[in-house]
Amino acid sequence: MTSNLDFTEWDQAFPANRLLASATLDRLRHNAYCLVLDGDSYRAPKLPPATTKMKVANTSKTTHS
Repeated sequence: MTSNLDFTEWDQAFPANRLLASATLDRLRHNAYCLVLDGDSYRAPKLPPATTKMKVANTSKTTHS
């Protein structure tokens, strides 16, 4: 299971029942491995490449019979 919530934020996932949040987190963490991944997001917005004005040669195709 993955989540972007920290352990202290799980009560926000179950705002109507904080006891359910605590019980769920307790059961998930029991005998589980916790991996914390830290780094740049692959879903982060990508900036467009720097725009450079390039002159495009006007080439017209001609067909010969």
